Amino acid sequence: MKKAGRLILFIVLSLLLSGCTNYLDLNELEIVAGIAVDKHEEGYKVTLELLNLAEMDPEGALVFQLAEFTGQTIPYAMEKAKSRLTKELYFGNLQTIVISRQIAAEEGIGGILDWFMRDSGLRETSIVTLSSAETAREILEAKGEDLAIAAFAIEIIVNPPQKEAFQTKDAMIYRIYNAIHTEGKNVVMTAIGTKEPDGAKDDPAKEGEEKKADAEGEGEGGDAGPKEPFLEVAGLGLFQGDRLVAFLPQESINALLILREKGIRQSFAFPVSPEQGYATFRINRIRSDRYIKETAAGLVLCFDVKTEGLLIQAPPGLDMSQNGIIESLQQDAAAFLKEYLLSTAEYICRELKVDALDAGYEVYKMDGRLWQEIKSDWNNLLPQLPIEINMDLQIAGTGSYKAS
Repeated sequence: MKKAGRLILFIVLSLLLSGCTNYLDLNELEIVAGIAVDKHEEGYKVTLELLNLAEMDPEGALVFQLAEFTGQTIPYAMEKAKSRLTKELYFGNLQTIVISRQIAAEEGIGGILDWFMRDSGLRETSIVTLSSAETAREILEAKGEDLAIAAFAIEIIVNPPQKEAFQTKDAMIYRIYNAIHTEGKNVVMTAIGTKEPDGAKDDPAKEGEEKKADAEGEGEGGDAGPKEPFLEVAGLGLFQGDRLVAFLPQESINALLILREKGIRQSFAFPVSPEQGYATFRINRIRSDRYIKETAAGLVLCFDVKTEGLLIQAPPGLDMSQNGIIESLQQDAAAFLKEYLLSTAEYICRELKVDALDAGYEVYKMDGRLWQEIKSDWNNLLPQLPIEINMDLQIAGTGSYKAS
């Protein structure tokens, strides 16, 4: 925690000292790290996550606070914030904007993003996420498993430095704004939720006793671990235009990202035929080319997927020295990955009836006149669109694999 706090402090100070801040001293600034936007009976509720550079907690982490303001519009709520806070708001280090699912579904996100894009004090590269919790504020009230500041935790969760596991490049304001205003494209937005820490008790009395014991250093193992909910990726929000219409669950995230040309390093287990157990393939490189093919029967949505990786675990007892074994494993892995991608694509288009794969955009690129003719009926045509996936999977390197 101390290292994370020092790292965040270094990043914030570097950004502040590298540009002009109207010659204000750091002590005169309220640094806004995150913004949550919810509906309110007055109109909107805006929650700001503010950093205090002058203080650190006993563990060496930065101190933050949440400030809440309401107004008929978001700009009006922000004006209230500027007038009521004693320091000047600084948005140059804004990491995350969290939008409630109620706003996204009922009125859309276009108006909100338009205001953020027009405000000269905000970063166009700030991350935009969707709250899968009841409100967006709940997300800023939670924390990462090893970061107390929600805005920084979300940025790392969505775009991890190691570029593995979950990652989406469409999370920045300007990318989402552009997708909304591009023919045939649709927004896919990361949904962030909260999760209770392992071992959290439902009994309030027991929970109170644990907190007291932890505070006195008498808890289990003497470790007063965090009891607050922490942040996690809850899925992907799928949009039509600027409105939220569906959620894609966690287990389908990687498939959609691959099909949207967001190749990520990941591992997956696949069955080895004939019924020899499971092997594990680690993707090192993957590329997905998406296009529309015209046939006598009509349009077909096609994906050419090429991937290369390592076999990091073979089934017990499998003799890797056999002739043709690598080729056989490649076929098994390719068949499994192809089915995973195809089933996800068909679920999105046929069940959810959302063009999260941007098939309409491919039609528009191929034949703009055709797109103008069919776009008004695209929601009815999409579920009938055939999907074809061509898979090329290569297992690289065989010398280091041994039979278990």
